[in-house]
Amino acid sequence: MKFEVVDVSGWPAVGQESGGAEPKDWLVRPDDVRRVGRGHWWLYKEVKRGPTSNYRRHDDVAERLASALARIIQLPAADVELARRGDGEGIISRNVAPDDWEMHSGDTVLSVRPGYVSCFGEGGRRNRVGHNLTNIAAVLHGSMPLS
Repeated sequence: MKFEVVDVSGWPAVGQESGGAEPKDWLVRPDDVRRVGRGHWWLYKEVKRGPTSNYRRHDDVAERLASALARIIQLPAADVELARRGDGEGIISRNVAPDDWEMHSGDTVLSVRPGYVSCFGEGGRRNRVGHNLTNIAAVLHGSMPLS
């Protein structure tokens, strides 16, 4: 399977994403700058590299493949495209949140589950205590208070 790489170098940034350790920008196609709402926004994420080496982790390719496979099996998922911005490589992911909603990281939502240990600020911690299918299912099915 071969994927097109979208050149977003000329797309204006309309905001920065505060979540996560790496900087990310919300971009829009030049023709969409004046459109109201965020449904046409795309999140640009640069490729990730290993913390002590320059190893390219290929998270971008994994996200693009997951998006393509989701479309094939008709599973709801964000549209993801490989992208280039200037000299950088990465992906763009279409905003999936309705205009009146806020997105929160899984770490934020899972942090209220019994036994969960946050990985925020840990720099890629491998033993993510409490980050398991039981807790994720509980959050998704609303069997716990979120406030």
